Amino acid sequence: MNIEIDNQNRLKIHSDGNGNWFNEDGTPLENLRGAIDVDLSATPFSNTLPINRESWNVGDEKKFEMVYITFPELEVKKVKQSYKYSKTKDGNRYYDYECRGYQTEITVDDDGFVIDYPSVFQKIY
Repeated sequence: MNIEIDNQNRLKIHSDGNGNWFNEDGTPLENLRGAIDVDLSATPFSNTLPINRESWNVGDEKKFEMVYITFPELEVKKVKQSYKYSKTKDGNRYYDYECRGYQTEITVDDDGFVIDYPSVFQKIY
């Protein structure tokens, strides 16, 4: 995975897909080691990545280490996130989500795309 943002605020980091991250010169970023997915603060699409990468049954709870990137600051850090597949209702799946003390219920459609992230995002049909 390559993340490149450049408009004088430059952020270039790369991953080998196995939890190893590197800056643009190829130097390992040890503080990000172990994280597979990226979470961009500006979009709920990032929640789709770990949800769709795993197989789930109702009641399953899984923990992930994520590379979290804030916008517009471009601060990069590793965070732990937890998802619990709580129920299926009206053709949608519901996940209890927790990260750094913040908790909410995220709703995803059949394809695993976020359609409701309370107070943050809601898909308009």
